[in-house]
Amino acid sequence: MTLTPKNKYINEAVETIYQLTQEEKIRMQCEAREDYYRTQLGWQDMLKKKDTLLEEKDTLLGEKDNIIQAQESTILNQKAAYESLFAWAKEHGFEA
Repeated sequence: MTLTPKNKYINEAVETIYQLTQEEKIRMQCEAREDYYRTQLGWQDMLKKKDTLLEEKDTLLGEKDNIIQAQESTILNQKAAYESLFAWAKEHGFEA
């Protein structure tokens, strides 16, 4: 690349600026690539945390369902016991 063939100092300066510009472009490309990978790792980390939270939620929901089923079973057993007690009391002349 030659702008002025008569002045070698200007030619050297132009060459230096050209090379620095190319180095700057390469540096910017490398920074952009690093930023892309950093962003991707951030997204992957966020998705892993989300998956972990969803698994914990599913576990808690399963435990809640088990508790509700146990409570329903207890309530049904108590209801049956009360009905049996009231039936016995009625048979034996006790009014509720």
